[in-house]
Amino acid sequence: MKAIFSFFVLALLVGCTATTTETRTTTGAGSDAPDDGILTDVKALFKSGMAAKCEMTMPEGTATMYINGKNSRVDAMTNNQESHMINDGTYLYAWSGSEGVKMNLEKIEQASASTGKSAQTPEDFATQPDVDVQCRPTTVSGSMFMPPSTVQFTDLSAMMESAMAGAAR
Repeated sequence: MKAIFSFFVLALLVGCTATTTETRTTTGAGSDAPDDGILTDVKALFKSGMAAKCEMTMPEGTATMYINGKNSRVDAMTNNQESHMINDGTYLYAWSGSEGVKMNLEKIEQASASTGKSAQTPEDFATQPDVDVQCRPTTVSGSMFMPPSTVQFTDLSAMMESAMAGAAR
């Protein structure tokens, strides 16, 4: 369960929705020429609603992120552990193996607002200096954003509501 919680924290970093910036397309020479189709501006991808597949390399490992509109999925191999995250626009699901957690995105935003800190978005994570991101436009099936039926998800937002209701008594 500790590994799932650790991944959930990572998923929070890469699981919410988008903000703004301009799209930058680069070539191997580092120019802004759009001839190779590699997009490096994840914020602009989310804002545009474009479907894309992004390969990310970071010190902890690698990840593949799929984007389609406001939906996203991350399949990662970090610190020698495979993990997954889906943002379907309503819930954030994170899992490793047959156990996982889910949390209502609205509740995440409410919790962020109550603490005065905003939740980090996928774009924020992907623009960290030690994260190399290369995205290419592609077709992404809607089934990529459906949580697997073989995973048992614990609803953290329901647990938080129960705990808060108990504390209010």
